[in-house]
Amino acid sequence: MTTPTLLNDLRNALPSEAIILDGRAREMRSGDTFSPSRAVNTDPNVWWQTPEVVVLPTTTDQVAVVVKLACRYRTPIVPFG
Repeated sequence: MTTPTLLNDLRNALPSEAIILDGRAREMRSGDTFSPSRAVNTDPNVWWQTPEVVVLPTTTDQVAVVVKLACRYRTPIVPFG
């Protein structure tokens, strides 16, 4: 679960355009075209969850900050793309 403190720390570390909180935009990043649930299942909640927040770091330093924050707050990271 994303805590308000984690979200605040992400906002302090990344540009605003690198943090996605919009529901539809997060849903679009919950799986790819080849996800089994999209290929054979009509109920997407059976195979995956929509992320609570999506971050799009553009530099190695930003990636490092995101990983450190996720570790600090015990929040899983799921790569996409």
